[in-house]
Formats: sequence, C-alpha cells, structure tokens
Amino acid sequence: MTMTQAGTPRRTTGRDAIEITLCALFTGSAGSGLMGLYDDYFTREGTKDKAVELTERINVHFGTDLPVELLVEHPTVDDYAKIIRARTLDGVTPCTVLLKDGAPEVPPLFCMHPMPGTVFKYISLANAYPGERRLYGMQFYGLEPHREPDRTIEQMAARYIAEMRTLNPAGPYHLLGYSLGGKITFEMAKQLVASKLPLGMVALADASLGVPPRGFAAEGADGQMRLGKLRIGLELSEVDEEHLRSVEPAARVAAITAMAKTKGTLPADYSAPSMNRMLETYDYTLAAAAAYEPSWLDADVAFYRCFERPGAVDYGWGEHFRLRGEVMVLPGDHEQVFRGENGPRVARDLERRISEWRPVV
Repeated sequence: MTMTQAGTPRRTTGRDAIEITLCALFTGSAGSGLMGLYDDYFTREGTKDKAVELTERINVHFGTDLPVELLVEHPTVDDYAKIIRARTLDGVTPCTVLLKDGAPEVPPLFCMHPMPGTVFKYISLANAYPGERRLYGMQFYGLEPHREPDRTIEQMAARYIAEMRTLNPAGPYHLLGYSLGGKITFEMAKQLVASKLPLGMVALADASLGVPPRGFAAEGADGQMRLGKLRIGLELSEVDEEHLRSVEPAARVAAITAMAKTKGTLPADYSAPSMNRMLETYDYTLAAAAAYEPSWLDADVAFYRCFERPGAVDYGWGEHFRLRGEVMVLPGDHEQVFRGENGPRVARDLERRISEWRPVV
C-alpha cells in the first residue's frame, strides 16, 4: 500500500473478489500500469471510448446491465465495486476472479484457491506475469453466506471445471494449484482426462499431500485472530488483541470486521455474516483435504516448492503423476512462494512451460 498526495491509501490489490476483478479490468483497459482501489480511471489514460468497452466487459463478467455513465460518476474501483455488490449476488461465474487481464484468444491460466478459500496469494504472481495471457483465480464457492459450501475436493473440482468451460469452451485448460489448491488442481486434471477434455499445462506450488492439524484453527480470540490474518491479510500487529479478548465470542467476528474496515483491509460495505463465513471456510476446506485420497494421474505435472520445508523434494507427489522437468526450489517458506523475486521467477517459468506445452496425440 502506498499513499496519494492527499493522504488517501492507494492499494494496488483488491480486498475481495469483486475488487480484484475490477482492478484487473480497469488496469487492462486504461493501459497505464497497475490501478489501485482509489485511482481515477479517467486520469490513468482511460477515455470515453475505452470506458464503453470496459463497461461491456464488466457486465459480461458480473451478469449486470450497467450503463457507462456509472463509470463516469464512479471512476475508482473502490466506488464502482459498491455498485456491483448492490446489483448482484453471484454473477455469471461466481467462483472465478480475474487476476490479470489479457488477450481473449490466448488460453488462460486458472489458479486454484488454497485452504482459506480466497485467491489473494496469487495477486503478486499475476502482477508479475508476462505477456497477454489472462490469469483467473478460482475461489471457494461457499465464501458467501448465501451459498451452500462444497464439502469434497471432487465437488470443488467439478464446479470449477464447469466455470472454466464457460469462460474457455474450447480449452486447453492450464492449471496451477498452490497449497490446498494442489489437490483441487490434481482432481480437476483427473476429471478433465476422464471426460476427454483438453488438459493443458499442470503445475503444483508447495502443495502438500497432508493437511495442517485441526488445532491450527483454534477456537477463541487467538484462533480467530490467526484466521483473520489468513483470510483478509490483517497483520497480527494491527489487531487490538486486548480488546478482542475482552468481547463476548458472539461479538468477536463483528469486532474483527470493524478492525479490518478501519485499517482499510476490508471494504466499508463488507458485512459481519460474510466475515463469519470467511472464518468458517477453513473448516470446510480442511475436512475436504483430509478426506481426499489421490490416485494416479496419467499426465506430466510441474512442481514448485519452498526451501524451508522438510520432506521429499516433491512431497511424495511423484507417486501420483509424472514430474515434468526438475522441481523448482524457491527461497523462503510456504507463505513466500510467490512473494518478492519468487513471483517473477515462477511467472516466467510457468509461461515458458505453457509455451512449450503440446497436446497429447
């Protein structure tokens, strides 16, 4: 986060799926570098003609029918996102988040969510990704409180495949899975192969065959602070821990939501029920990961892993597919796989692998 001359925080990343998608669309349309939440579209080389095309793309993605005049009146992602939230619950593809815009004729790369269910971890990778390839993130369907969560990896995979086919009917389907997203990606690849659909490049990034202990999602104030950090990027140093421990458990979620809004980590119109579901998501994804048993995938898979993690170089995944090339070992721990210099390095390697990919005859 940086600051504008007026002292307003300027983020280059969104705080929810709607803002992340709008940031990517605004950036791709204006063509003047990454656009933050508070950047005015029309001061960043956006024109009326470009705004018409941008509005059309927004309407297609979210299933809305908004006039271009609304973009003129609300030219920042922060303001425009409020309009989208008020007009739609799900959109056309409710799990799909546009991370990076690109050319529609280039098959996109689809990135599967980790345990928290969000796609924030992929933003730094998307910002560093070269060329005209679009990047989409698939977030957990049950993140919104009005949706019934998927309970198995198989259900998640089937849902995400259906959304991929809506966006890219012909394929091929290039897949990337970080952390829990590795199991989802693996299952999606299996279902695509079984359905004789065109599987493209497949890659896993620091994806474990095991699952974190259930104690990781501890109840009480400490557990909720930890999960709040995982879900919305709240630094523990930013949380008023003493105040959080002093309130009743039922009021704790509302307190975390209020803290996040004050820090600008959540949108001003974000609700406590949405935060409560966000905190519950870990339980759903953890149970699904624990129950999933991978078998054999008849495909070549690229593998990336962090340096500061014990175990076999491929974490044992080599028993379930053919490794494609050498495992890329990245500096840092699990949380740093796409951060810093790792982001551009992985982005370049992924694009090279996709460019070299050829369909199996």
